[in-house]
Amino acid sequence: MDNLTHILAGLLGAELVVQVRARRGAVRSEWARLAYFASAAGNNLPDLDFLYARLGGPKLGYLMHHRGHTHTLALGIPLGGALFAALLVWARRRGYLARPGDAPWLALLAVAGPLLHVFMDFSNSYGVHPFWPVDNRWFYGDRVFIVEPLFWAVGLPALWFAVKSRTGRVLLALWLGLTLTLPFVTRMVPVPQAIGIVLLVGLFLALMRRMSEGGRIALGFTGSLALVGAFGLLKPVAESRARAALEAAFPRERIHDVVLTSNPADPSCWLFAAAQTDGAGQYAVRRGRVSLAPGLVPAERCARSGGQTTAPLRPIERPSTPSVYFERQFVAPLAELERLYRQSCRARVFLRFARLPFWTELPGTGLVLGDLRFDREPGLGFAELVVDRANDSCPPAIPPWTPPRAELLPAP
Repeated sequence: MDNLTHILAGLLGAELVVQVRARRGAVRSEWARLAYFASAAGNNLPDLDFLYARLGGPKLGYLMHHRGHTHTLALGIPLGGALFAALLVWARRRGYLARPGDAPWLALLAVAGPLLHVFMDFSNSYGVHPFWPVDNRWFYGDRVFIVEPLFWAVGLPALWFAVKSRTGRVLLALWLGLTLTLPFVTRMVPVPQAIGIVLLVGLFLALMRRMSEGGRIALGFTGSLALVGAFGLLKPVAESRARAALEAAFPRERIHDVVLTSNPADPSCWLFAAAQTDGAGQYAVRRGRVSLAPGLVPAERCARSGGQTTAPLRPIERPSTPSVYFERQFVAPLAELERLYRQSCRARVFLRFARLPFWTELPGTGLVLGDLRFDREPGLGFAELVVDRANDSCPPAIPPWTPPRAELLPAP
């Protein structure tokens, strides 16, 4: 998830704790501000991996180390503990922890923040490997788009009424303005859904205006959980429809993985990309769209898809349906990927990240290896690198992540 959403999750968690404690007596404003900071900071601590992400080079290092060791239980909990220890020293000097429960609740917010961050990052198709060093595999939620405006629309109104300072109100006003305008400006959200976001923000502001402070944060918190639940419950439905369509269209091919991404602000529309192989040694990645409400919006129109790509994609010559629309595909001999894996150390390292690998020769550039999850432009994107077999060297500090497509690669 984006860092603003991580901050929002932290602020909502802190306000929930403040309201729980307020039921047992008044909460000092100094402690409340400290709780806000602890939770917001804790929810962003795992992204400190940017400090060392260039160890393996500006691009390959980022792909290896972002969502790496700091996004694990083994380091996430100690990071939260270190944050609490630092805040404990600072707060005690100022007398902010004078009442019973002040320190334990602060510790809970600081330690829970990194764990919530890892769970939220798990929710999309980029993935995490939270159980390192016991398990080095990637885990993917494939449920929520990396920037989901519905979370802002539901959570920000609760904070608007909770925050009393002028500076806080100004910052929240700017954030709410971004929530209302970003879907229209970026065009990542269809116009009907963008209008729905505006109406949703207005509805929550109107409802919360008449509610108690505890009721507002309860509504904002449960509304966020309901969104997670909606995406979580609908993802298996979208995946089953995509798999059924792929199995019907390519009955002799094995499906290794189906990557799903929900359309922003619309859990009824999904993009999918599937890795497949056949008995003749061909490897393919096929893209498409799924509509869970084809009677209202057919799959062909329900989700925005990318245009020109770096990968040489060609049409999928199979009939689509209102529920599942086939877009384009990358097809190449699997032996080429195996050869690349044996000959290039940079390729072997990159394949510890790539869930849907592709490769192609670009005139004037050379051999490019990429990941079709993130190929949305004709040039080299962040998940695409040039592989030079003649001048290949292993980058330093290679983490032990298990390649997502290990079943397609030669044994070490």
